[in-house]
Formats: sequence, structure tokens, C-alpha cells
Amino acid sequence: MFVIKYLESLFGVDSSCFVLQKIEIGLNLQISVNPKNIISNLLESGGKKFELKYEENFAQLVKEEYVLKVYNKGNQYGMNGNILRVEIKSKRMREFQTAGFKTLKDLTIEALNKAILRLLKRWNDVLFYDYTINKNKLNKSKISN
Repeated sequence: MFVIKYLESLFGVDSSCFVLQKIEIGLNLQISVNPKNIISNLLESGGKKFELKYEENFAQLVKEEYVLKVYNKGNQYGMNGNILRVEIKSKRMREFQTAGFKTLKDLTIEALNKAILRLLKRWNDVLFYDYTINKNKLNKSKISN
């Protein structure tokens, strides 16, 4: 919360005076596969399809209240390793009402954890194709049309 204190001193204003209009919350995930393999196989969420961009290193799903972005952060920033970035950007603060923050002062560890849970809920709603499944090894009871 050092940054919040810094902003208060820089502007000479209490952090409760900074009203949040939009916010982005994201996670960097170190994964064992090339992030492009995940991104290119994202299908949809809630009937809305992902838009793929930048040679399938970036995908986004635009909804009325939020934008879900998934991208290859290692590729974007020239970092070593397979780093998948998953983030949610609010278009309106309604998406994060359950986290309980309206001002900069409200951005506590507890509130940020609630916001991350919201991101995880949105990620759990995503449908993607699992390219690692070998259909030849499945028995008929495991294959559904």
C-alpha cells in the first residue's frame, strides 16, 4: 500500500477522495506450456466468443460490464518462461461491487483478494478446447457428441 501513501503525499489529498472509475485486476501465471497453446484454444464464455489478435498471443472477451483479457506476457515483454496473463478490466465498477472498493483508500489486501476471486470466477466460466486430449485413448463412455 506504499503507492497509495505516495499518491496521498504527492497530491496532498486523502486517498478516500480518489474515486475509482475503472480498474484492472490480473494474475501472471507461470505455466508449463507455451501460452499461445492456451490462448488459441479459448472458445467462449456465456455464448460470447473470444477475439484473437497478434498472432494468437492475445485474446479478449468483451462483455457489457467487463473485458476479460488473456495474453502471452512473456512474449509481449521479452521475458523468459511461459507466462500467461489473465486479467479483467471493469467497464463499470459494478463488476467489483462485491470486493467493496469505491475509492483508493478501499484498496486493502482483503478487497483485492475479493477482486481476484471475481477474476477467477470469470475465468472458470471460460470454455476452451483441450488440445491435449487423445480421442483414441478415450473409451466410448467418455466421448460425448
